[in-house]
Amino acid sequence: MRKHHSSLIIDDVEYKTNHLNQFYVDISNSKNAEPSTLKVEVQISCHAYSVRINNSEVADLRDHNGNDRKFCRTRYELSKLLPQIIQNAVKNDHNSFQVKDSNKRKNLAIFNLSNGQEYCVIYLLDPVFTQTCHLIMKIVSAIPNKTRNRHEKSNKFSYYARKCFHSKKRQS
Repeated sequence: MRKHHSSLIIDDVEYKTNHLNQFYVDISNSKNAEPSTLKVEVQISCHAYSVRINNSEVADLRDHNGNDRKFCRTRYELSKLLPQIIQNAVKNDHNSFQVKDSNKRKNLAIFNLSNGQEYCVIYLLDPVFTQTCHLIMKIVSAIPNKTRNRHEKSNKFSYYARKCFHSKKRQS
């Protein structure tokens, strides 16, 4: 997962990605629990502005796992909204849904309507124990036009954050 994103040059056009650099959000902890506020570091994967490549395509970048990816303008434009979407989701305690990724692994997702289309932000929560941070929210992907399955289990963002912090286990 990247903490800092470098600009990309695709077809002689520079695409700045520093809007996806790590940032922090705060969430209230359970009543009478210490600490009273949990600090969450948000890290966003390059999957927010890239797609998996076909065998015949040329890669534009590599992800955090070393996999080749292709730049996607649609995802890139939507990625500009990601920091605000995440801040609003945390501040307003939006529902998060348990979804399965393309590898059938469980993740959490926030669905947001942006410019008239559904936008799915897929993430994990990991506990960390430093004086400056309690949790890491890893945005593993952000997918336009992915609709929600009505049978997916959901709960408030704060539920998963507190569960991660108190159980000291990844929430996905």
